[in-house]
Amino acid sequence: MPLSLDCINVKGAMNPCRCGYYPDRKRCRCTLSELRQYMQKFSRPLLDRIDISVEVKPLSFFEAADTKGDSLADASKLEDDEQVVYSCLDFYPKGFESLSKETGLPMLLLISAVMRLCDKGLVMETFKNEYVKI
Repeated sequence: MPLSLDCINVKGAMNPCRCGYYPDRKRCRCTLSELRQYMQKFSRPLLDRIDISVEVKPLSFFEAADTKGDSLADASKLEDDEQVVYSCLDFYPKGFESLSKETGLPMLLLISAVMRLCDKGLVMETFKNEYVKI
């Protein structure tokens, strides 16, 4: 009995670049030559056979958590200074000095907000005084 190819469904996923943040040039750390080199890994004949291509926007922690009623998933339950600090953090470690420049918060208020976010399980210390979102 011959194989029927109309029952095969192939799905794939790939990052837009090595770091995964392109086209957001504020967060993407790849150079233009690195972007070209990354895209050349995928052959044109292979990409031509993909019928549907969908670009998915990144989700915030709260959108991804989607746990209705969970106190950590509700951004409105964070204090104002915590929201400012949390929005400036990402998955790359940041120290207090860079957070202070980005948020404009006084150092004491900034440290207090970061410690409260750590206590709530939203942020963790990766290196000495450097923090990331969880």
